Amino acid sequence: MEFCLPFQVGYFSVGADYLLRLSSLLKLFQEAAILHAAARGFGDKEMAEQGLGWVLYRMDLEVFRYPRYQEDLRVVTRLGGRKGFKAYRYFEVLCGEELVASAVSVWFSLDMKSRRPVHVKGVLAQRLFPEGLELPEPPSDEWKPVKRFAKGWDMPITTRCADIDTNAHVNNAVYADYLETAIARREGACPRLKTYKIQFNHEITLSTEAVMVALSSEENSWQFQIAAGNVISAGGEVSLL
Repeated sequence: MEFCLPFQVGYFSVGADYLLRLSSLLKLFQEAAILHAAARGFGDKEMAEQGLGWVLYRMDLEVFRYPRYQEDLRVVTRLGGRKGFKAYRYFEVLCGEELVASAVSVWFSLDMKSRRPVHVKGVLAQRLFPEGLELPEPPSDEWKPVKRFAKGWDMPITTRCADIDTNAHVNNAVYADYLETAIARREGACPRLKTYKIQFNHEITLSTEAVMVALSSEENSWQFQIAAGNVISAGGEVSLL
């Protein structure tokens, strides 16, 4: 079952070039996923009743064109397969019939007390993956960030109260803001990313006053790590338009 979220690009969601921000695009993905899950009976309310919450583990995004201010979009999302603790979700963003972005994401069900991933069971599992539902196979060549990161440059960024979401940690879309800010300070101009791949390892909470974004560049691409103190919270790689 697909879910479609219509959206007109508003002034609050664009950058100085009047194009949709990367973080705004990621927030649209999140909104579509939340509404889809709620419509299917495994949304925030149902998860909270079981002491659970959804947490994004990995995102692999490609942008073909950033939509402009006041363009009409459709964000289409559908469930993918599952593998162990992992549940997959796909996204497409369309302007009319034009595909402007696509992504595959990996999610965990998190025990909100232990902060550990757990399997969805019982009624929630039946709603998430009902019997007879045909789903695509999970990606066989899942991307992973490099294990040996050769840091070339880093920059501290102050966290804000507004970065924290309903799971009491920095929202996944805010990591893109941290990354773009670091690249902009390094290059002297705000970047436009074509591909964005990130894996989340540890959450960042309100008690973290600042994060450190480390960068390593190779031609038209960057590898990055985002750390809270000595803990690597996320790592990934991006390429520029």
